[in-house]
Amino acid sequence: MSINNKSLSFNRKNTAISRYTFSKSIKLALELDLINKGKTVFDYGCGRGDDIRSLTNLGIKCSGWDPEHKKAAELKSADVVNLGYVINVIENPQERIVTLKKSWNLTKEVLIISARLDFELKQENNFKPYADGFKTQKGTFQKFFTQQGLKHLINQTLNIHSIAMAPGVFLAFKNEYQREEFESSIYHRRIEYISARVDSEEIFKKNEIFLKPLIEFYHLRGREPIHTEVGNYKELMDKFGSIKKAFSIIRRAYKTEFWSELRKSRTEELILYLALSKFSDRPKFSHLPNNIQLDVKSFFGTYNKACSAADDMLYKTADLNIIREASKSLTFGKVTHDAVYIHASEIDKLPLILRLHEGCARSYIGAVEQANIIKLNMLKPKISYLIYPQFDKDPHPALLGSMVVSLSELDVKFYDYSRSNNPPILHRKEMFVPPEYPNRRKFEKLTKLEEKFDLFNKSNKIGFKKDWEDLLKSKGLSIKGHTIKKSHMHDIN
Repeated sequence: MSINNKSLSFNRKNTAISRYTFSKSIKLALELDLINKGKTVFDYGCGRGDDIRSLTNLGIKCSGWDPEHKKAAELKSADVVNLGYVINVIENPQERIVTLKKSWNLTKEVLIISARLDFELKQENNFKPYADGFKTQKGTFQKFFTQQGLKHLINQTLNIHSIAMAPGVFLAFKNEYQREEFESSIYHRRIEYISARVDSEEIFKKNEIFLKPLIEFYHLRGREPIHTEVGNYKELMDKFGSIKKAFSIIRRAYKTEFWSELRKSRTEELILYLALSKFSDRPKFSHLPNNIQLDVKSFFGTYNKACSAADDMLYKTADLNIIREASKSLTFGKVTHDAVYIHASEIDKLPLILRLHEGCARSYIGAVEQANIIKLNMLKPKISYLIYPQFDKDPHPALLGSMVVSLSELDVKFYDYSRSNNPPILHRKEMFVPPEYPNRRKFEKLTKLEEKFDLFNKSNKIGFKKDWEDLLKSKGLSIKGHTIKKSHMHDIN
């Protein structure tokens, strides 16, 4: 997992671990479609080759090299190169730079870099300080980066602006257009299709098959296309004379507010993307992908106006009074005097200012694996990502861990409750989700039963597992599968 193995102090062979699932970085790349059957993959520092085998089983063309476990393998260029937890086991800072550059030179499209972060050090015992890292009990070296420190190393070494994919995982794109295309897609909100009205005009019904690509394009981008953006553009022109005429037929066949909502949503996504690009040296207009340039012209007229709107919204996120005021308009989410709690699946339904507030943290830390509740602090510029693995199944799920991002200090802290016998737990789960959430009615039913038994009278004493269990025991109650049971009685409904 390095350039050479001349170090006498450390046994790098022992740094490779066996896995039966994908590594964190490869799993994320698959989820984001950065890796698919159309891409070639090279694993630089592949260890025992677990990711290679798993990717090959998916039909993905993949190979790798490792100085300890796969010395004879050929170094190959690939669309996607993975440098997974390699630079953190290299004790020589200069060798880390050389390793980054070598893997970068093999990359055609995107390099994925992952390394261990400083908060992970709390989970390790008996590590002895050495240079800028630690010597482990196995005789290996481990460097623990800060999120900002890792990003700085990547950006300075490769002379690029990397993207945080997750804590300790970054993407480095070879092509600036691809980078901007990917980053803008992060904020894309999925809006469900609606059906055309039953009483649609005959001309729409007869030509619906020809109009479908135009409908799909508008759904994707919220604007009319140019001739290169729709495959049957010429056919549409021949049949209807212009795209505007074709789209006017579509408009009349659907509810007007559907198209207005689409355009509003896509405009907000562009503002989010441009606002957050401020943190990584916002690109010149000419450096944007062509489709984003067209979005800018359609929604704002000029790039200056678009950037001005984005900057204005970004500056507002620094005013917590504005953030608190925006939280008052929420139709779902648990709102307390000091915070708003939202289920992670619903974050794109928040008002733009709150989405951007959370986006500031996400652009810094990336996606926090398994985090399903997001806490927006109303008193301090902090965003917390809370992990409740059993949110849907457990009536009162326990907190496994919390990652807290301080926007003022650009600092990340992780609080681990996995070994606690008295972790924080959730109540009133329905408050975190919107009315259409699949299990909301089940959550509401349990809450009503708990209110019936006066279980929330002392809310300051039920926030932890033991306190809650003691309260239930004192009342002769138990909870199984979102149903309350009383000693020697049938289920209470």
